Amino acid sequence: MKHKFFFCSIFVVYSVNVISQMRFGPSGLLYFAKFGLFCLHFFLLLISVMNKGIIIQRPAKHVSVLFYLWLIIMLFGFTKVEGMGQLLDMSMTIASFLLLFVYSILLLPNYLHQNNISFGSFVAAVHYVVLTTLLVSILLGMGKPESFFLDPHSLRNRYYAFFLSPNVLGIICFLGICTSLLISYMFPRKRHYLLFLPLYYGLIHMSGSRTAAYCALALIVLFIFKNHTFRIARLLNNVPMIIITVAAVTLYLVRMLNSSDMLNSLNEMLSGRIAIWTDLMKENTAIEYWIGQGLLNTDVARDNYYISVLMDTGLAGLGIFLILLLYSLSFLIRTYAASREKQTFFLMIMLFVLAFYSFTESLLFTLGNILSIFLWCSIGLQMIGTKRYSGGTGDENTACDRQSGSALWRSLQSKHGNGAGISR
Repeated sequence: MKHKFFFCSIFVVYSVNVISQMRFGPSGLLYFAKFGLFCLHFFLLLISVMNKGIIIQRPAKHVSVLFYLWLIIMLFGFTKVEGMGQLLDMSMTIASFLLLFVYSILLLPNYLHQNNISFGSFVAAVHYVVLTTLLVSILLGMGKPESFFLDPHSLRNRYYAFFLSPNVLGIICFLGICTSLLISYMFPRKRHYLLFLPLYYGLIHMSGSRTAAYCALALIVLFIFKNHTFRIARLLNNVPMIIITVAAVTLYLVRMLNSSDMLNSLNEMLSGRIAIWTDLMKENTAIEYWIGQGLLNTDVARDNYYISVLMDTGLAGLGIFLILLLYSLSFLIRTYAASREKQTFFLMIMLFVLAFYSFTESLLFTLGNILSIFLWCSIGLQMIGTKRYSGGTGDENTACDRQSGSALWRSLQSKHGNGAGISR
């Protein structure tokens, strides 16, 4: 009964998150319901987890330090506040970052561990949230001429299936591709989940979201050539100077070429986003380059998560966030090298692809998007280092799962050290 209640709450909270991005009019009811239900879900998990104690492994501690440093930079934004409205707005935005981090890295992983709920079950729940909400959006959009609209920038017909934007439809379908591939990869007996891929990719194509299409294709290619992908990832992780060298050579080549023509072509390909980002950067003062302008709402669409972090928290905040991102990616590479668990490899390539996806969409770390919630909850589940399905044989019974989880636990302890912290 307790498990059923948990999965029902996951379904309701995550579904409302997706539905809040549909075209139900200007009312903010769904917007507040999205965050209100999440907060209720958060505090119920907190009460349950605190009764048994929270496990905090070393990787989670390292990520926590980086996040709290980033949070301190966010707090400098209060010096820019003018009026009670801005104070409330910034407080709620910072609180949303804190809620997402604590929920994904600490609360949900500990709750699943304490109640013997597998990672595979969590992925399946998210998959059915995506499938259900997409079907609802398609049904709501049937018979409505406004389900299709003409894009004045590219003269393309784009389908949004009752979502606020075709790009939102692309993001939700990308998550559907991720969950379908992950379930079929973890459990060989559930390869029929691959049949959902044509549906999700077809909707991405209809939406006209080029970033979603390219990133979904990149994810599939990296997944197919998994052995080569991991060799390259491990090489880059072990020899970071390769990345620095490639970056330096790229910058040198850019300076040699006609940078003006290149920027104009790139700006056109990105639908004028570079011009928007350049104008935003010109607004910064000297101190704002370092600590940002603060997390205040703006009417200008940034469409780039890194630009958003740079504008909000400056170079200091962006640097800390990039270190957090690279540490998480490095952790997944090292963990897969030690355990060879399938879900760890998939999350590694998913994080890598989403890091590039976020150059044109603000989705990498945000409470307002189910894709971001799923990604960081999954990473948090890997960091806790407890029972997870290996999916190597397709045997999903509890006894086998417990044995594979114990073996992985010992492997991770030898890799990351035995300093597991337990706080009550």
